[in-house]
Amino acid sequence: FGDFNFPSGCLFGECSLLSSFGPLIPKRTQEYFQYGVNRDFKNLFEMQVKLTSLMDDFLAPVLALPFIDGAYDKMIARAGGVDMPLRLLPPYQGVDLETYNQGVDMDVMADALGRLSRRIPAMEDAYFRGGWSGLFTTTPDWHPILDAVPGIEGLYCAVGFSGHGFKLSPMIGVTMAELIVEGAGKTVDISPLRFSRFEEGDLLGSSYRYRVLA
Repeated sequence: FGDFNFPSGCLFGECSLLSSFGPLIPKRTQEYFQYGVNRDFKNLFEMQVKLTSLMDDFLAPVLALPFIDGAYDKMIARAGGVDMPLRLLPPYQGVDLETYNQGVDMDVMADALGRLSRRIPAMEDAYFRGGWSGLFTTTPDWHPILDAVPGIEGLYCAVGFSGHGFKLSPMIGVTMAELIVEGAGKTVDISPLRFSRFEEGDLLGSSYRYRVLA
């Protein structure tokens, strides 16, 4: 759970990072955190509404711009004086699917290890074993497609997660199995993520306006 959904995590005993709100509004963030620790849900959810409204106003000038998911949090942190990288902001680097660099930018890795070591001194003895680079897959409304492929019997797709597929994967597996075996998602209604929504002009938005499935 992130800053906006911190109260929901508190209901289930889950933890959360408040790295976006913290630098920008530290005193309110501390109050927000303490309400969660103390399970003071009345004040916690009331503050959630206030902070969400505050961030809506703060981000209003840029919400219509084509930012990749996660860019907004980095903008909030930057405004609070934290030197967050803005690699998720446009212009994006276009790549060829067959030839793009699938390795790791070692300059970025060295910088990250340096920052990590300053935060956790014992990490000075750590070393980098390897890594790889992948691409974001997106759809016109930045939400995934969970459906049978029209015109090809027996072919199903679960694609276009824009970076969210990993954390959604358990339920995606359940609902896709239900779709294939029973003809529809039963545990969760996945019909809004149907293939035909683009042709129908029924694109998805987000309940809290930051282009993330919610």
